Amino acid sequence: MALDPSSRTPPSRHAAVDYRPPLTLRLIRALLMGLVAIAVLCVAYSAYWFYVASAFRDGLPAWIERMAGTGATLAYRQLEIAGYPFQFRLIFHEPLLDAPALPALTGKPLRWRTNQVVATMSPWMFNRYTIDLAGDHRIDWQGERGARTIAITADRFRVTTRVHDDGMPESAQMDLAALGVSDGAGSDASRWSVGGARLAARRLFPDGDVADKPTFSLNFHVEAAKLPPGDLPLGRDLALLDGEIRIVGALANPTDVGDLTRWRDGGGIMEFTLGEGRYGPLGVNASGTAALDDALQPMLGGTAKVEGFFPTIDILRERDLIRSRDAAMAKVMLGVLSRPGENGRAPTLSLPFSIQ
Repeated sequence: MALDPSSRTPPSRHAAVDYRPPLTLRLIRALLMGLVAIAVLCVAYSAYWFYVASAFRDGLPAWIERMAGTGATLAYRQLEIAGYPFQFRLIFHEPLLDAPALPALTGKPLRWRTNQVVATMSPWMFNRYTIDLAGDHRIDWQGERGARTIAITADRFRVTTRVHDDGMPESAQMDLAALGVSDGAGSDASRWSVGGARLAARRLFPDGDVADKPTFSLNFHVEAAKLPPGDLPLGRDLALLDGEIRIVGALANPTDVGDLTRWRDGGGIMEFTLGEGRYGPLGVNASGTAALDDALQPMLGGTAKVEGFFPTIDILRERDLIRSRDAAMAKVMLGVLSRPGENGRAPTLSLPFSIQ
């Protein structure tokens, strides 16, 4: 008699097939697998970090020569690589840069030394780096009037640069504090200084024809500066200088006569804005343009708003730079042309200017 297949008893399953570990064991296994994965990633990242750090160190001579000219070398007492894991930090102890043909000096030699330089870069952002130059510097260079030596000190001297896809800087910011500059002997008679300064330079990339468009901008803010020694009419103290400069037209190299000539012939100009300037009792804000003449000399024109001219005239008279009669006449004329200042401020004078 045939049996109905549906009536057969299914074979029994082994208990191990349906075994499910307790929750505690499953959590421990997941944790161990996570720890193993993290360990593998840490080993891979560490290998990557040290490989890149070594590549920076090995590629440094070629980079120095490319930036400072043919034959440039950088020597140092010690190179320390630190910052693991979140930074690449290269610390140069007592570096000495010898550039026999520096491009910025039109191929003239320069030697620079300092006590320490720290270069910092993020492991995931190679196109942006910061260089800390705080300390004492000595620069020997060959100028038009022979050999020159400059001594520089700075409590804060930090430069942050972003590199464009073409390998050249796209933007740079400089932050200074307690900067002092003097001749090689460090004499007070030659010293000038800056209490604080911020400079921000940026290349612009306008679309289409750039002949009439800004291609470069420089914002500057300088305060508590002591001007270079000299018999200046209003003294050496510059309280504030804040403004912006924009280059209109394509100017590849401002130190090259050929590039300057082509830029000028193509209609290149410089636009400037002085948001605020404070020199002695004189306050100025101005805007205008500058161009180059046939001899590559600057020609400036614009408008300025000036205040504090009455005490300025008094100082010039006290220093016998103008006669008392001329000072009195100037005060009368400027008083007629000026307007009362806003909110109780000194009278202001608006006037066009042209400098050639």
